[in-house]
Amino acid sequence: MAFALVNSGVVDGTSLTIPAATAGNLLAAFVTQNGATLPGNPPTLAGWATSGSYATTTASTGVFLLTKTAAGGETTIAPTAGTGGTIDAISYFEISGYPGTLYLDGSPITASNISSATTYTSAPVTTVVAGSILLMCSTTGTNQDGGQLAWAASNLAVPVLVGASGTNLKQTSASYIPGVTLSGVTFTASWTTSRVSGFLLFAISPTLPPASGIPPAFL
Repeated sequence: MAFALVNSGVVDGTSLTIPAATAGNLLAAFVTQNGATLPGNPPTLAGWATSGSYATTTASTGVFLLTKTAAGGETTIAPTAGTGGTIDAISYFEISGYPGTLYLDGSPITASNISSATTYTSAPVTTVVAGSILLMCSTTGTNQDGGQLAWAASNLAVPVLVGASGTNLKQTSASYIPGVTLSGVTFTASWTTSRVSGFLLFAISPTLPPASGIPPAFL
């Protein structure tokens, strides 16, 4: 079964209200937390897995990906921050066609403490499964004044932005289902006011990738 994006949303705050989830779909949430010394103090949420890979803007501000298979009917995403921290922002995706096991199509891409700027371009992304979905997040840990202006990709396709542009958000995310394998494609996020930022990208496959991909795991 092919992946399809069902719902998405974003909030600056500690809790995100979502449309009731459908059982069996994948729920994936980027969570930005502030004030918890990293590594070792990731955000958690009962029933969800927290990624080992994350990106930071300071030693105590980072963004993580949390995932779960929807039981059905979930309407709130409210993570608990690591010791001494607070949740600053949450963006989420509900994805149908999920096989029930999280397969990564290549290793996650992370970039931390990116020098203050109004744009960031990722390392090149290569996938081996045509049906993979890419989930990506740019976070500043403080308002991106003017909000996220755009996401762009070097292959001219346009990732789907989560949330409206022109709003002051501490993180902005996007999803992208190319329908083909990617070779060396980069993704660029841009915003208005120069900020130090962090970037996190996961390519999730609907099937077990061949040997060149990543076996069932959550990195």
